[in-house]
Amino acid sequence: MNHALRRNLSIVLAVPVGLAMLAGCAGESPNDPLPTGAVSPTANATQAGPLPEASDDSPAVDDGDLDAAAALDAYVKLERDAIPQLVETYDGVYSNIAIDPIYPSGVRYDYTYVDELDADEASAYFEGQVEAFQSLLVDQVFPSMAATGVQGPMNAEYVFRNPDGSVLWSKAFTE
Repeated sequence: MNHALRRNLSIVLAVPVGLAMLAGCAGESPNDPLPTGAVSPTANATQAGPLPEASDDSPAVDDGDLDAAAALDAYVKLERDAIPQLVETYDGVYSNIAIDPIYPSGVRYDYTYVDELDADEASAYFEGQVEAFQSLLVDQVFPSMAATGVQGPMNAEYVFRNPDGSVLWSKAFTE
């Protein structure tokens, strides 16, 4: 595995952990995957757009559904607010980090790398990290979601992309 790929993949869990911690979630990362070497200052990160709004022709929803959506929106806002600090911390790794709600009780973390990664090697790496992702979710992300009022069953999806937008790996997790 080449150095750039190893460096970029080693940071894969650092950003989700950082998001959970910056959003007020208790706990610490099980390891410190941030490399000690410098990275290039080429990231041009953007945040996802505003949360979706209900249209006038949306079906009627009860107050419980509105409360659930508001709680998930609050959690996503906390996560989005942490993006600029994480982009600065992991400068040169991701060109974009997007965090979006998956109603009624889920979240999608979508990362686009600055540098092109080998799809086969990246996929194999991510598959080897499934247990770490699940632990992160159970120990940090889902409790943080619950703290903002999101009620289960909770779920999360991780998507990692090459700069051209092609998906390197994607997986959905449930509580």
